[in-house]
Amino acid sequence: MQYRVSGTNTWTKTSATNNYKKLKTLLSNTQYDWQVKSVCIDLGLGNSTWSAIQNFTTLPAKLVDKETASSFEVYPNPFSISTTILFSLRESSTVTIELFDLAGRKLRTVDVEDLSEGNHKINFNKESIAAGIYFLQFKTQTETITKKLGVE
Repeated sequence: MQYRVSGTNTWTKTSATNNYKKLKTLLSNTQYDWQVKSVCIDLGLGNSTWSAIQNFTTLPAKLVDKETASSFEVYPNPFSISTTILFSLRESSTVTIELFDLAGRKLRTVDVEDLSEGNHKINFNKESIAAGIYFLQFKTQTETITKKLGVE
């Protein structure tokens, strides 16, 4: 495989032993060209020609901030009667917390609230939920975080 910033002449070449390659040093918000070819020297088949040039654009950079909602935590986990959901918001947002089963079916909306920035705590009671593994999904206007939740 080879890739380059679109509009430049210098290709960066890399190889892979499977049908994908994770590139970790790309610039954010940048358009790249790429091509692939097969190399089968070990089988005596030689090399193919390069594929047609394709392109993609990387996503904009995200700033990492310790005060984002990604600090979303649930404890104790697993739990038998109730658990505590802790999170912090960097800015005011509508927060939706929902419970899903392993098949992805929504079982319950735990909470929907317009909340101010800062730290928040919600208690969640088991009520009529059977023992098992579930997913607790936390959504704001800018992100979604899902945690595995065990009920005893």
